[in-house]
Amino acid sequence: MAKELCTSLAVLAISVCLVLALQGHASAAENDSSSKTITDDVSRAERVTRLARLAEKEFKGKRTLSAAERYVLSAAASGEPACFRRDDKKVSDCANVNKTFCGREKTVHSYLIRWMLLDHSAAAYLVSTGIDIYGATLIGKLDLSYSNVKASIRLQGCEIPDGVELGWATTKLLDFSDSSIGKGLNGSGLVSEGDVILLASQISDQVYLTGARIHGDLVCSGGQFNSSRQSHPSLSLNGAEILGSLFLDDCFHSRGKVDLVLTENSLRTKFESV
Repeated sequence: MAKELCTSLAVLAISVCLVLALQGHASAAENDSSSKTITDDVSRAERVTRLARLAEKEFKGKRTLSAAERYVLSAAASGEPACFRRDDKKVSDCANVNKTFCGREKTVHSYLIRWMLLDHSAAAYLVSTGIDIYGATLIGKLDLSYSNVKASIRLQGCEIPDGVELGWATTKLLDFSDSSIGKGLNGSGLVSEGDVILLASQISDQVYLTGARIHGDLVCSGGQFNSSRQSHPSLSLNGAEILGSLFLDDCFHSRGKVDLVLTENSLRTKFESV
């Protein structure tokens, strides 16, 4: 009798384990599917409409989205760059610049960019190009600190007077080429799974990449980094790990010292400088 009871309990335990395992597998599958972008089974026009509705719901009663911000939403959902001005420095992606905004309203609130990147429902409508904006003025600090950003960020030729905060964030490609950034860029502890591009950028105050881990290149070519305090570095890479190359060429200028105390794993880093 005792042996039969033990056998029955063992069978019951195995059955429970199998049920739990199947439930866990189903839950994992649901999580995987929810993290995918909504691009394959939804038309471009429908993606634009749905993302716009999400934004209206998010900001209802808080602020009214400007025409420029609605343009940014539409471009992101379409997988196209939001171009606010034409410039020979920009790659051909901006050949078809939206003339509606050329030289006119081009201000975009930084919180909208943050919401698009970090809100799971909104981020699902971003296609593989991620956020791609050229020639806009961002209002407010772009704060992505302690965040896991799963889309590329291209803010080229933009004005970001209140600075960029990337401390302890995990990101993909970061491209601030030809942008003007006030109040510094803090990337202490940043983990970038792609390149960090500050090509021809003008940055006031410090660029802190202390303890950062960059899986690609760090491109500062032609950059103008101006520390507001001479005793502080304009570019700090103390304890940083760069697995690609570091570019400080093409008339890179620093008003303030540059700290290049990299980790041992960065010994293979190729330096390009004047």
